[in-house]
Amino acid sequence: RIPLFQAVKHPIQSTQKLIAKPQNALSGIVLDPALEARLRDVALATKNTKLNRGMYRNLLFYGPPGTGKTMFAKKLAMHSEMDYAILTGGDVAPMGRDGVTAVHKLFDWAQTSKKGLILF
Repeated sequence: RIPLFQAVKHPIQSTQKLIAKPQNALSGIVLDPALEARLRDVALATKNTKLNRGMYRNLLFYGPPGTGKTMFAKKLAMHSEMDYAILTGGDVAPMGRDGVTAVHKLFDWAQTSKKGLILF
């Protein structure tokens, strides 16, 4: 869906969006069919929320290492055309007091990002 004023203002970009094939957020990820359907719904809802400038859902992925949590978060960010950042406790702990400042900078980036941010 492309607003008329945007099509007039940016005709080449609008045409490219219409011609481009939709990306699949789950391409390259092998999942159980039931989980795949749920994650596909999450990807579609996130992209539509961004397009409609709505409030985002908060998601918490959990599970053992190697189950595709990070891969899905990255694919979701690319599919939704959002920024993507990875932050772990191991990244923040060695910083000591500066870790608090780094986390504040990350949230400032999230708040000012025009594209939106997926923090993982």
